[in-house]
Amino acid sequence: MILVGIWPAWFLIREHWDQRWWKLIRLTALAMIPILISVGLIGWYNDARFGNPLEIGYRFHQMNPFFKPLYDQYGAFNLHYLPTNLYYQFIFYPLPWRLGSPMGGSIFLLSPLFFAALWALWLDRRKVSTWVLAATFLIAYIPIGLLMGTGYFQYGPRYLLDISIPLLLLTAQGMRRWPLWSVVSLTTVSIFHYLIGVTIFIR
Repeated sequence: MILVGIWPAWFLIREHWDQRWWKLIRLTALAMIPILISVGLIGWYNDARFGNPLEIGYRFHQMNPFFKPLYDQYGAFNLHYLPTNLYYQFIFYPLPWRLGSPMGGSIFLLSPLFFAALWALWLDRRKVSTWVLAATFLIAYIPIGLLMGTGYFQYGPRYLLDISIPLLLLTAQGMRRWPLWSVVSLTTVSIFHYLIGVTIFIR
């Protein structure tokens, strides 16, 4: 979540760039206080629960047997997981008869309005803000892409919720000239997809 803050940090610094340097430093320090408090609280929680502020509980995780050999060989974060995560989070289309491997589904195919984010990269390619948003998305995706598993037994890329803010902002940029009917149609397709997913998993 700290990595998702790259774009807001850039935006705030840019908006206050005309301030004196000491004021800019003071504002930056103030902005970091909530982050430091959050990190401290998470460390305190980990220490209270697991006896170590850096232990997040993976050693005690009763994971699905499917993942156990992978975890024993590669650990929780490894480049080995990247191709699988990229496939299931951006390419795989979970048709009802393909749910034998419920590892998620493409965020773009299940929620096609997000294709507007890709359109924004072309439409606003001369804006620095666009590429800072894209960089924020890519950098924040690194720990997600290297993580073991995509969020097993699910319909949709739930781990990508962590980077939805830069994606939503890029989507808003890309769709601002789209006709209303296309936005409504693509949103309806998204709702339909997830109604299917909910029905399947409830059953």
